[in-house]
Amino acid sequence: MNHQPIDTAPPDAATQADVSALIDAILSMRRKRDSLFGSDLFGDQAWDILLILFATSNRGLGLSLDTLTSKLSGSPEVTKRWLLVLIERGYASASPSIPTAYQLTEAGKRKMRIMHSSF
Repeated sequence: MNHQPIDTAPPDAATQADVSALIDAILSMRRKRDSLFGSDLFGDQAWDILLILFATSNRGLGLSLDTLTSKLSGSPEVTKRWLLVLIERGYASASPSIPTAYQLTEAGKRKMRIMHSSF
């Protein structure tokens, strides 16, 4: 079987902008879906947090719990619960410059780049 190497290099600025636009479109579609069908039918909270943090990872700043929650359909408590799971698994962390903000870890960024390379 011929395996292609997985590109885990950080995307350039143009690619990162494309990824951010794609993520925004996905999240917008999900909000529309939730408003039409109800958010209780779908459960992608942890994935959506990863997408949002990945889209903002090139800025080097974390996002507050309030900002993350405003981009998701759900409560701050549910967002916080999933953030703690992502932190426990090593994919997210509190921002060193702003302890009340969250960002992807290097491991989280690497795995999200692997996912991005499969599009």
